[in-house]
Amino acid sequence: MAHKRLVPKDNPRLTADKLNGSIYRFDLTTDYWLERPEEFWREFKHTGEILVPKDFEKWLIGQDRMKEEFFLNLEEWVRKMRDIQELRDKGEADNKDFMRRFLKERPGPYLLYIGEPGTGKSLLIKIANNKLKELYKKYGIKLQDVMLIKNPVNDKKPLVRYVPAGLGKRIKETSEYVAKAENLKSGIIKSFLSFVMLIGVLMIITAIFLIVYLQIYYDPDIAWFRGQGVWLQWLLYGVMLMFFAFFIRWIVGGGGAMGGAIGPKTSTLDKVPALIVDNSGEPELSIDATQNNSEAMFGSIQHDPWQSGGMGTPTHHRMLAGKIHEADGKILFMDEIKNFLMNEQIVIETLTVLEDGTYPIRGRGRWSEGNASLVGETASPIDATFFLIAAGNYDSLTILNNFPALRDRFYYGNIVMAEDELQSTPQNEIKLAQFIADECFRFKTPHVCREGVRLAIDYARRRASANDKLKIQMRGYIQKIKKGGQLVWAKKSAAICDCGVTDVELIHAPLMRLAIDEYAKPIEQQLLDAEIEKGRPYKLIITKGAEIGRVNGLVVVGGMTGNVSAVSCWLKKVKDHEKADYVITGAPVTDKDTWMQNSIRTVRTTIYRLYGIDLAKDYYVHVAFDQTDAKSIDGPSAGVTMTLAIMSWLGDPRKSERIPIAIRQDTCVTGTVENIGVDGNDVRVGPIGGVFEKTYGAVKWGASRVIIPSENLVHNYFNNLVYKDIEVLGAKSVLEFFDLIRADT
Repeated sequence: MAHKRLVPKDNPRLTADKLNGSIYRFDLTTDYWLERPEEFWREFKHTGEILVPKDFEKWLIGQDRMKEEFFLNLEEWVRKMRDIQELRDKGEADNKDFMRRFLKERPGPYLLYIGEPGTGKSLLIKIANNKLKELYKKYGIKLQDVMLIKNPVNDKKPLVRYVPAGLGKRIKETSEYVAKAENLKSGIIKSFLSFVMLIGVLMIITAIFLIVYLQIYYDPDIAWFRGQGVWLQWLLYGVMLMFFAFFIRWIVGGGGAMGGAIGPKTSTLDKVPALIVDNSGEPELSIDATQNNSEAMFGSIQHDPWQSGGMGTPTHHRMLAGKIHEADGKILFMDEIKNFLMNEQIVIETLTVLEDGTYPIRGRGRWSEGNASLVGETASPIDATFFLIAAGNYDSLTILNNFPALRDRFYYGNIVMAEDELQSTPQNEIKLAQFIADECFRFKTPHVCREGVRLAIDYARRRASANDKLKIQMRGYIQKIKKGGQLVWAKKSAAICDCGVTDVELIHAPLMRLAIDEYAKPIEQQLLDAEIEKGRPYKLIITKGAEIGRVNGLVVVGGMTGNVSAVSCWLKKVKDHEKADYVITGAPVTDKDTWMQNSIRTVRTTIYRLYGIDLAKDYYVHVAFDQTDAKSIDGPSAGVTMTLAIMSWLGDPRKSERIPIAIRQDTCVTGTVENIGVDGNDVRVGPIGGVFEKTYGAVKWGASRVIIPSENLVHNYFNNLVYKDIEVLGAKSVLEFFDLIRADT
């Protein structure tokens, strides 16, 4: 692409693209602007001014640990390949038993990257491919081609041959040329013999015609002798020519009844080796094995219907190498490892390959045993020594634990967590601007103005766990950029922000905000919007007035969006302890739901600390999560909601007269009650996750206030909150929450 070409480095402040006439004012192929971030953000106007680096390594943002682990293990892999190269040069690699012992003594390295989608795990393989090419060239490490030739003893077991990379292709082309020349020569001979046979047939027919003619015009007894000198010679010469042609054709054709005239030319293919692994030219040094198919992974044999008659394509030409064979001496990349782990048989076979470094090609598939054309196996296993790099999401670890032998293999390298956040520094913000610029070039969308880029960075900040972090979720940002471009093309709005650029078609801030907030919502938010729209008349969500024992809590649905969960409480003091009870309904209460159980117990303890009341002994208490899907409730963040609902009935614990206090219904709360005392008898409320998602749910239901833990207010990015119509308050303790939500203050 035009923006990735090499440019002069003498003036990093101004670079012209001669192809399209545009000016790149910010050359990020150097570190010039990263060392001057304040100047960059002061002069930067839109992403079309950014020249993106060609080096993939500069594209990977926030994954320093991931890159470091790779480079550390790559050094070991290159040293291992140098030793294997020396063994091949000495001829010791031909001894498969010796090589098997060598590989068992020096297994690995193998790497497994675990993290959220869109963090750059796949991009790392592009970096690895380029880096490995450099090191192989530097240290003179050569790959090899793999060829199969016909086994003269057993056609079903082709022989395996290894040649230097690139030589296999020349050998195959030469063999094909020789075979074609021989075939052409044989064809000429056969054509000549066919012509001789035709003459012989014509002479025999002529002789028969003469006999019939003489029989008609002469006496039969006389006819045989009258033309004997003519027809007999024609007959003898014709028979001799036919015999000669058949005999020579039988020899040339290899003894067949018709000299192999029927079916494929197996004699030609027999002489040509099959090139199953071709490393000629500049091959890619990373092989993508992201699949769950044993035939593609370990190789297979193609079906040939002619085989049943013995006239089909030879076995060695029907064998296909697997990904493991193509990856010999290279990187084998396996993304979405969860899919791979779902097939136990493939996992077991992969462990065998990692152990031995070799694996044969054999017939596979459900019909292989009953199909003669799929029967076969290479006479010896084929080399398959590779640098395994796997990647997956967090849910892959659960399945991986079912295969401890495979998990242990990765400790010959490491299991590394891919970061999902990076520090919010001016330099990293420039890298995000670089990423946005590259995606605009990639999808040919209009570029994004400065204020639009700032909105995208703000979105990355508020998706992170703290306001000094940026969320790494690249596919999500790509969605926003593309959607902004689509809105520009659709002329959704002519709104222009104060970036100062009007002469270039750009994704201005208003459209970027529209893309982020409305048009690129996660499906969970879309479902929530539909649920609110349909269920508003029937739901027990009230966002006006005040009520006793009722609090609007906030929950996260699907990890992507928030919703309001109304919690109501009713209690009555009892004299008989046997009538006392502490009932929770509408929430998970089984022993497995540890978080919710702990939260319920913590609420009971908190009330005892504040009021000196043991709910389970002195009161009949019923706390209900009204019309709430139990699966959507996060136990820790429901703690403060339950506590406040109970306190509404019990009144202010700081006063001697306990009068029930109404709760503001325009206010939603979230926070986890911790068993830590603050300021005397007060109890701490700790931070929770999903603050912005929960705030989104509050806005959608029409709430005007949200109370969150103070730590969330300090550490989460609320300065440029897109939800302008809601007030976000912070509190650090139960009593502070109570004072902010009670209706009498």
